[in-house]
Amino acid sequence: MVVIQRISTTWSKQSRGQPGAGRRAAVPEAFSLEATTLGRTTNVIDVVTAAEHEDFRIVRSVEPIESLPARVANVVVEHVGDDLRATRRPDTGGWPSRPRSVVAFDLRPGETGRIIRNWRYSGYHGWSYEKIVLNVANAADLDADVFMTGSPTFLLDEQASLF
Repeated sequence: MVVIQRISTTWSKQSRGQPGAGRRAAVPEAFSLEATTLGRTTNVIDVVTAAEHEDFRIVRSVEPIESLPARVANVVVEHVGDDLRATRRPDTGGWPSRPRSVVAFDLRPGETGRIIRNWRYSGYHGWSYEKIVLNVANAADLDADVFMTGSPTFLLDEQASLF
Protein backbone atom coordinates (compact mmCIF):
# COMPACT_ATOMS: atom_id res chain seq x y z
CA MET A 1 0.00 0.00 0.00
CA VAL A 2 1.20 3.51 -0.80
CA VAL A 3 0.47 6.24 1.73
CA ILE A 4 1.46 9.83 1.12
CA GLN A 5 1.09 12.45 3.82
CA ARG A 6 1.11 16.02 2.47
CA ILE A 7 1.59 18.70 5.14
CA SER A 8 1.20 22.27 3.90
CA THR A 9 1.89 25.31 6.09
CA THR A 10 1.16 28.78 4.66
CA TRP A 11 1.79 32.22 6.14
CA SER A 12 2.41 35.90 5.43
CA LYS A 13 4.94 38.39 6.78
CA GLN A 14 2.73 38.66 9.88
CA SER A 15 4.05 35.28 11.06
CA ARG A 16 7.72 35.90 10.31
CA GLY A 17 8.18 37.13 13.87
CA GLN A 18 6.67 36.17 17.21
CA PRO A 19 4.11 35.08 18.22
CA GLY A 20 3.08 33.81 14.77
CA ALA A 21 6.48 32.29 14.00
CA GLY A 22 6.23 30.11 17.11
CA ARG A 23 2.80 28.77 16.10
CA ARG A 24 4.01 28.21 12.53
CA ALA A 25 7.16 26.39 13.64
CA ALA A 26 5.10 24.16 15.95
CA VAL A 27 3.39 22.44 12.99
CA PRO A 28 4.89 18.90 13.01
CA GLU A 29 6.58 17.33 9.99
CA ALA A 30 4.71 14.05 10.55
CA PHE A 31 1.38 12.97 12.01
CA SER A 32 -0.08 9.65 13.09
CA LEU A 33 -2.56 8.34 10.56
CA GLU A 34 -6.22 8.62 11.48
CA ALA A 35 -8.58 5.63 11.61
CA THR A 36 -10.23 6.72 8.34
CA THR A 37 -6.87 6.30 6.60
CA LEU A 38 -6.05 3.01 8.27
CA GLY A 39 -9.38 1.49 7.23
CA ARG A 40 -8.68 1.98 3.52
CA THR A 41 -7.60 -0.79 1.19
CA THR A 42 -6.46 1.58 -1.56
CA ASN A 43 -3.52 3.94 -1.85
CA VAL A 44 -4.25 7.27 -0.14
CA ILE A 45 -3.08 10.82 0.44
CA ASP A 46 -3.44 12.15 3.99
CA VAL A 47 -3.81 15.90 3.40
CA VAL A 48 -2.85 18.12 6.34
CA THR A 49 -3.03 21.92 6.19
CA ALA A 50 -2.10 24.66 8.65
CA ALA A 51 -2.72 28.23 7.51
CA GLU A 52 -1.96 31.53 9.20
CA HIS A 53 -5.47 32.86 8.52
CA GLU A 54 -6.80 29.93 10.62
CA ASP A 55 -4.20 30.48 13.40
CA PHE A 56 -2.31 27.38 12.15
CA ARG A 57 -5.17 25.08 13.16
CA ILE A 58 -4.60 21.59 11.73
CA VAL A 59 -7.18 20.58 9.11
CA ARG A 60 -7.12 17.04 7.70
CA SER A 61 -8.74 15.08 4.91
CA VAL A 62 -8.08 11.84 3.05
CA GLU A 63 -8.04 11.48 -0.73
CA PRO A 64 -7.75 8.23 -2.69
CA ILE A 65 -4.90 7.76 -5.15
CA GLU A 66 -6.65 6.51 -8.26
CA SER A 67 -3.53 5.05 -9.84
CA LEU A 68 0.23 5.34 -9.94
CA PRO A 69 2.11 7.30 -11.06
CA ALA A 70 0.54 10.01 -8.91
CA ARG A 71 1.57 13.65 -8.70
CA VAL A 72 1.33 15.25 -5.25
CA ALA A 73 2.80 18.69 -4.44
CA ASN A 74 4.86 18.50 -7.63
CA VAL A 75 6.36 15.13 -6.69
CA VAL A 76 5.70 12.12 -8.90
CA VAL A 77 5.35 8.84 -6.99
CA GLU A 78 5.53 5.68 -9.09
CA HIS A 79 6.36 2.00 -8.89
CA VAL A 80 9.72 0.85 -10.18
CA GLY A 81 9.49 -2.90 -9.76
CA ASP A 82 8.68 -3.55 -6.09
CA ASP A 83 10.17 -0.20 -5.11
CA LEU A 84 8.42 3.15 -4.92
CA ARG A 85 10.22 6.11 -6.53
CA ALA A 86 9.59 9.74 -5.58
CA THR A 87 10.81 12.34 -8.07
CA ARG A 88 10.57 16.05 -7.34
CA ARG A 89 9.66 17.83 -10.56
CA PRO A 90 10.96 21.32 -11.45
CA ASP A 91 9.62 24.11 -9.18
CA THR A 92 9.67 27.51 -10.83
CA GLY A 93 6.61 29.34 -9.46
CA GLY A 94 8.20 30.95 -6.41
CA TRP A 95 11.58 31.53 -4.84
CA PRO A 96 13.78 29.56 -4.72
CA SER A 97 13.46 28.19 -8.20
CA ARG A 98 14.33 24.50 -8.53
CA PRO A 99 14.62 24.10 -12.32
CA ARG A 100 15.62 20.42 -12.50
CA SER A 101 13.92 17.17 -11.56
CA VAL A 102 15.50 15.30 -8.65
CA VAL A 103 14.95 11.64 -7.76
CA ALA A 104 14.37 12.04 -4.03
CA PHE A 105 14.44 8.34 -3.16
CA ASP A 106 13.52 4.77 -4.07
CA LEU A 107 11.68 3.03 -1.23
CA ARG A 108 11.78 -0.72 -0.76
CA PRO A 109 8.74 -2.31 0.92
CA GLY A 110 8.58 -1.20 4.55
CA GLU A 111 10.58 2.01 4.03
CA THR A 112 9.55 5.65 4.37
CA GLY A 113 10.85 8.87 2.87
CA ARG A 114 10.37 12.59 3.49
CA ILE A 115 10.73 15.58 1.17
CA ILE A 116 10.73 19.10 2.65
CA ARG A 117 10.55 22.26 0.53
CA ASN A 118 9.66 25.89 1.08
CA TRP A 119 8.91 28.96 -1.06
CA ARG A 120 8.37 32.68 -0.99
CA TYR A 121 5.84 34.23 -3.38
CA SER A 122 5.22 37.81 -4.39
CA GLY A 123 1.67 39.00 -5.01
CA TYR A 124 -0.71 41.95 -4.87
CA HIS A 125 -0.95 41.65 -1.07
CA GLY A 126 2.79 41.36 -0.47
CA TRP A 127 4.91 38.32 0.30
CA SER A 128 3.46 34.93 1.18
CA TYR A 129 5.27 31.79 2.24
CA GLU A 130 4.70 28.04 2.07
CA LYS A 131 6.34 24.94 3.49
CA ILE A 132 5.44 21.50 2.15
CA VAL A 133 6.41 18.24 3.82
CA LEU A 134 5.71 15.07 1.88
CA ASN A 135 5.96 11.80 3.80
CA VAL A 136 5.80 8.67 1.64
CA ALA A 137 5.44 5.05 2.80
CA ASN A 138 5.80 1.85 0.81
CA ALA A 139 3.93 -0.21 3.38
CA ALA A 140 2.82 -3.82 3.22
CA ASP A 141 1.23 -3.52 6.66
CA LEU A 142 0.03 -0.07 7.59
CA ASP A 143 0.61 1.19 11.12
CA ALA A 144 -0.90 4.43 12.46
CA ASP A 145 2.57 5.65 13.42
CA VAL A 146 4.30 4.73 10.16
CA PHE A 147 5.66 8.31 9.85
CA MET A 148 6.19 8.84 13.59
CA THR A 149 8.53 6.02 14.60
CA GLY A 150 12.08 7.23 14.24
CA SER A 151 13.54 9.08 11.29
CA PRO A 152 12.45 8.35 7.72
CA THR A 153 14.65 5.94 5.77
CA PHE A 154 15.38 8.73 3.26
CA LEU A 155 15.23 12.52 3.56
CA LEU A 156 15.44 15.21 0.88
CA ASP A 157 15.48 18.59 2.63
CA GLU A 158 15.45 21.45 0.11
CA GLN A 159 14.52 24.25 2.50
CA ALA A 160 16.11 27.60 1.78
CA SER A 161 16.36 30.75 3.83
CA LEU A 162 13.35 32.78 2.72
CA PHE A 163 14.25 36.06 4.44
